[in-house]
Amino acid sequence: MTEQLIYLYGKLGLHHTALDMLTDRGYTILRGVDDQTDADFLRRAREAQIVVMDDHYFKEAWFDQLPQLRLIIRRGVGYDKIPIEAATQRHVWVANTPGANASSVAEIAVGLMLETVRKMPAARDYLNQLTGKMYPSYLVSHSLGSRTVGLVGYGNIAKATEQMVAGFGAKILVTARHPHTPKYGQFVDLATLLAESDVVSLHLPATAETTGLFDRQLFAQMKTDAILINTSRGSLVNETDLVAAIDGGIIGGAGLDTTGMEPVPAQSPLLAHERIVLLPHIGGFTIEAEVKTAHMVAQNCIDLFEERTPRFALN
Repeated sequence: MTEQLIYLYGKLGLHHTALDMLTDRGYTILRGVDDQTDADFLRRAREAQIVVMDDHYFKEAWFDQLPQLRLIIRRGVGYDKIPIEAATQRHVWVANTPGANASSVAEIAVGLMLETVRKMPAARDYLNQLTGKMYPSYLVSHSLGSRTVGLVGYGNIAKATEQMVAGFGAKILVTARHPHTPKYGQFVDLATLLAESDVVSLHLPATAETTGLFDRQLFAQMKTDAILINTSRGSLVNETDLVAAIDGGIIGGAGLDTTGMEPVPAQSPLLAHERIVLLPHIGGFTIEAEVKTAHMVAQNCIDLFEERTPRFALN
């Protein structure tokens, strides 16, 4: 019998309960390393039927070097770094783990809303000045519950964000490619959402259509004190236009958990900007999300080896 081999790309691995699900069935697990070269990966994974990817790119040239490959699993939601069309042409399944990190990412989205709307970075800076004075007038802010929050996209993470924001009492607007009936909010077109929202939170996949979608033209349609929140994909935002829009008073600021280049380059204007709150893409980085993700990865693997369509197949 051919060895049933799963290669885990990168350094994160899988939660031990998911590994037990796989090893108890006799599957062999190979662990990657974070700084491996392409040659190292292709040599070690050559006989693998399944490759589990983190947020690195799966290069199209790799297909010819992995003759046993039957399934690529993205341990997460976004699959823009997987060449899904090329995989389909080669009869290779692609799967992901939808919804596993929805609550965790939504918490970061709401956290960034609170950080920016309530001026927390400026408040911390003021505290560290040790002036001995309290309540400077420039730190007066609005409450999140008094704001209108616009959600662009309406997948699992947006729905979890909607539920959390509703708890604050905020008015919620939703827009997406296809019409929806939001549980707590009102469905509107993009132009209406941009014109009326105090906070615009992005929940879109990275595609050819959404890359660079938020640029100077869309920023010009937003309120001058509006906050942009991005916990989805950095490629959605033209960062040069974003900085220019904030500096020019076109919008009020931004909270970003994801950027076009990760890690953020040391010279990036995003890093030191006083009206941009920046996080290192930690939205889904919780123990709970990792456990759910790992179990969904394991289920995809089990389905393939038991000759079923992977439960979370994308193609």
